[in-house]
Amino acid sequence: MTSASIDSIRKNRETPDRNAPLRGGEMNRPEFCGPFAAVAGGGTLSSELLTFPIDSNVSWPADANYPNNRDPLSQSCYVKLPLGAVHPSRWLLDQPALQARGIPSYHTELRDVIEESAWKGDTGKNVTDGFRGAGWPSAQQATNGMSFMRDVIFALLSLTVLVSAAMATGTASAQTAPSSQVVSMRRLTQAEYLNSIADIFGTEIEVRGRFEPTIRIGGLQAASTSVLSVTPVGFESFTELADSIASQVTREKYRAKLRCVPKSAREPDDTCTAQLLRHYGRMLYRRPLTEDEIKSAVNLSHRLAEAQNDFYAGLRYGLASLLQAPAFVFRMETAVPAGVEQWALDSYSRATRLSYLMWDSTPDAELLQAAEKGDLNTAAGLEKQVDRLMSSPRLDIGMRAFFNDMLELDNFDAVSKDSILFPKWSSVIAASAKEETLRTVIDLALHSNGDMRDLMTTRKTFLNRSLAADYQLPFRFDGEWASYEFAPDSGRSGILTQASMMAMFSHPGRSSPTKRGVAVMDIFLCEPTPPPPPNVDFSVVNDTSGPLKTVRERLVAHASNSSCASCHNHSDPIGLSLEGFDTIGQRRTMENGKLIDLSATMQGRHFGGAEGLGQFMHDNPKYTLCLARKVYAYSNGANSEDVAGSAFKTAYQAFADSGFRMRSLLKSMVEDKDYFNAPPPSSETTSSAPTPPPGR
Repeated sequence: MTSASIDSIRKNRETPDRNAPLRGGEMNRPEFCGPFAAVAGGGTLSSELLTFPIDSNVSWPADANYPNNRDPLSQSCYVKLPLGAVHPSRWLLDQPALQARGIPSYHTELRDVIEESAWKGDTGKNVTDGFRGAGWPSAQQATNGMSFMRDVIFALLSLTVLVSAAMATGTASAQTAPSSQVVSMRRLTQAEYLNSIADIFGTEIEVRGRFEPTIRIGGLQAASTSVLSVTPVGFESFTELADSIASQVTREKYRAKLRCVPKSAREPDDTCTAQLLRHYGRMLYRRPLTEDEIKSAVNLSHRLAEAQNDFYAGLRYGLASLLQAPAFVFRMETAVPAGVEQWALDSYSRATRLSYLMWDSTPDAELLQAAEKGDLNTAAGLEKQVDRLMSSPRLDIGMRAFFNDMLELDNFDAVSKDSILFPKWSSVIAASAKEETLRTVIDLALHSNGDMRDLMTTRKTFLNRSLAADYQLPFRFDGEWASYEFAPDSGRSGILTQASMMAMFSHPGRSSPTKRGVAVMDIFLCEPTPPPPPNVDFSVVNDTSGPLKTVRERLVAHASNSSCASCHNHSDPIGLSLEGFDTIGQRRTMENGKLIDLSATMQGRHFGGAEGLGQFMHDNPKYTLCLARKVYAYSNGANSEDVAGSAFKTAYQAFADSGFRMRSLLKSMVEDKDYFNAPPPSSETTSSAPTPPPGR
């Protein structure tokens, strides 16, 4: 579309009035806001599918209710254009299935024009004319494209329902191989996305955008990546991220890094485009692109380069189509037959799983090369790559991501403290406390190759000036961070007593033995505590000004209720042994003028204070078993509560035999002969994968 066309649209559009009465009756709405993009001419909307044929009116179900016709999260609207323009969402539009059918890319600069000009009452003529001028299909062409709409529906459902439903839709335009099946899809986390972009395009590329949150399942956010899809707001966010990244990569200052130079910067060059998209696509998709995928992206780039007389403008859109494709946004694991009724991940899926576990990023060139050659299907080839990944400093990044998830350090985003009672607490101390815990864990687990049980008892840690103030210690060190060991009489015991754990699992103005006990049971012992029954009376616990001066006294009184006793008896002893530390992790001995009782009894074992708890945890086999279980669940995107002990039995034995060294656990787990096994594909939860390249 030319700038003149855009100006024409802007000049003739009506001023949007989002509260104006509808014209043409309730059953002839001229726009639709929500997860569906605009559709030419009309269509029938049901709760499940958007169907055709095209007609001049839009039929809505009688019970349809779309307040303000606006997405409540983004406050943006996906409009329905009148006759003459087919406009699926940018996400759907840029997928290979649609590209293969000649549907042009969404023009970023048109977005505001579209959303403003197709509001209530707009005839849409100018928008329609503008789109026809840009090569969009007419209403009649869309009417003839029933198979096209089927692809739209499939693509839409694959990204708006749970991932399991997404896998059932398939990859519409790719050639398929009946011997390979997509058996798992995991949405990239924010860290995985950022690390992948940096590794593929360089750290100078800025990633500016909003990522959708994850949820915690079985104690891990990683488990939710296997069941979360992308919301309408997420569609828009991923599309904007893709366009921003592609725009930066194709800017003049970056072009010297591109692997080829076009014959002319003012016209298409399919050979150069194919070379570039093949190179970046291999890293983005974590496998070589199929010929159909290359052809689709090159055709898109060609059309737009030709329309705009700019090779790099075309390349930008071709690259953006790869960046926003499900094959990048989701880690798709493909299984192939591995015997009678047995399936295992193919080489590229193995490389992807290894890389995101070890480095929290996309596979590098050497790992992809090993996958292409089939080396990861052999014990020797797998061991070589595992040893290489584990010998890299980047293993720190991968394990920081795991422990950040396992220890629930993301909770710091919501931690707040009463500024009157605890004026020294700040966001700076919160960030430092999180970093202290990660440094302590990584140093013991990787740098010192220590016994992971010592994480419960060590007094060694890392401090900066902010944390020293919180711990009421002098800071006499050079540099920002320094190693430090608490004194034997400090009452400290491992990460259990670090400011991070104390602050995250407390109230803003006071400690919480219950929160702390529940957290320790869930995080370190894999024994989640059920939620309290409804209508529980917490007044006794919360009455800090009454006759019961200590939290122990209040909890004992509260637990006299039989419906509360079982859970509190399960977790409170742990939390009560940590009462020697307040809500920001500072040492204390008194509460409301009374000496704090730190004694506790767990599983028939009596101990006192944090040191006693730390030793109890150190000696408890449930702790190391829980750690191994969560490493396995994290790497597979599984609910740790559903992971059978037999799944990591061999790895756990090697872990124990090594003296509970983290490196031994990782190596033995990923090199186990059953680690890459996959369940037999189900027709309801899988889709045919693109034809695997050589070396699968």
